[in-house]
Amino acid sequence: MTIKTRVRPHIRNYDMKFHIGFSKTKGGGKIHGEILQRLRFLRRKLRDVLSTGDKIFVCRTRDDDETLPLRVGAALRRFGPNLLLWVTPAAEPETVGRVAPIAEGVLKGQIERDSEWMRFKLDTWLVYAGRLCLWRPAEAQGR
Repeated sequence: MTIKTRVRPHIRNYDMKFHIGFSKTKGGGKIHGEILQRLRFLRRKLRDVLSTGDKIFVCRTRDDDETLPLRVGAALRRFGPNLLLWVTPAAEPETVGRVAPIAEGVLKGQIERDSEWMRFKLDTWLVYAGRLCLWRPAEAQGR
């Protein structure tokens, strides 16, 4: 069994936190170099994904403030024909599963209020999957 060292970087500019595991045999300088190598790889992969518009990105908030999803949606669209699904708790049970556009490339969807933060109810996501196919950018649907 390999013992791992966990590194938890925090990129303050984007309030981005993540963790990376390394075997105990790596020294501090090697870990830093490997973190940079992994981040460069992830940046390249993300730019590739963003340029195609094939994926639907999801942003979940605990409230109805549109500020963050509109900013994220605009940033995603600068890279390509991307689509953001912004998920919020439903005010009323009958609005669960609804999907509506709020800006170019940004859709608002609502889930059950009692849905756990990290584990969504499968029924709602299956409804979304069917409805989101209708909202895919034309460029991505042709693939």
